[in-house]
Amino acid sequence: MLLYFNRTYVVLLTVLSIVIFAYKDWKFPYPENYLGVEITILAFYFLEEMSRLLIGSSANKTENPKTMALFGVCGIGALMLNVYFMSWQTYVLKVDVISNAIAVAIIALEILHSIFYVLAFMVVDDVLKNDEGGTLR
Repeated sequence: MLLYFNRTYVVLLTVLSIVIFAYKDWKFPYPENYLGVEITILAFYFLEEMSRLLIGSSANKTENPKTMALFGVCGIGALMLNVYFMSWQTYVLKVDVISNAIAVAIIALEILHSIFYVLAFMVVDDVLKNDEGGTLR
């Protein structure tokens, strides 16, 4: 359920960020090529998040601990990109901080869930491998 809401939130955050970039370009003087770089980083963020959420959805459906671990590790990159948009971009507005802080909270919860599910999937795999009578399958 968290993956579904995050997917929707990422789309909304990306659209909001594009609108905010248009406002910043109109209102503030950007140094040469900085706006293009930040929009490119936003596009990379969108692709990374959608890929990461697809990996997480697949890992959850297949209960694969390795794929779920990959989902958690990719979450660290997503956190770093959100921190960039919260504090390191050229102009940071309050709406940037609030919207990206929500994204950071969601991603942090997903990372915690991925750690829990990696351990749970490993235990289930171990139990099924040690089931000699086949009663659990």
